Amino acid sequence: MAWECRQEPEAGADTHFRPIPGAASTTHYLYEPGSFVPLAQAVRQGSIRLHRQPVYEGGYDIDEDPLWTYTIPPQPFDAMAWYQCDHLGTPQELTDETGAIAWSAQYKAWGAAQAVISDAARKAGIQNPLRFQGQYFDHETGLHYNRYRYYDPVSGRFLSKDPIGLARG
Repeated sequence: MAWECRQEPEAGADTHFRPIPGAASTTHYLYEPGSFVPLAQAVRQGSIRLHRQPVYEGGYDIDEDPLWTYTIPPQPFDAMAWYQCDHLGTPQELTDETGAIAWSAQYKAWGAAQAVISDAARKAGIQNPLRFQGQYFDHETGLHYNRYRYYDPVSGRFLSKDPIGLARG
């Protein structure tokens, strides 16, 4: 995400975040409740204009203030895609708004994926970094991030030790 702001605004200064056109895209993911099984993704070209919300001490919650009337205007998405997962929750295909396959993958035994992306999906900014349940593909390293450690899908091994050690199994 790209944005422009000042850390310490001067009195009367504009403190809104401003999107930088053409600098970013935003992807939102929808998951099955209580799991890492993806259902859909929504892509918006450009960054999202953020709303600055001050932090008040003493337990004040701005969302419960009856005088707080500012509503953030809806920001439409440019593309939607739906996940087609296997019985384990591993994404096999993404279908676009027309039902056409936008992304598909064939997996090796340890998780290395051979992905195919349609031209329409490339233009719309649809891509899929999600792999085995809870794993996020890092395209720069080729590794899968698994919450607290990295996994190498070629060797089938984690590159860092489990942060809880042997305490829980």
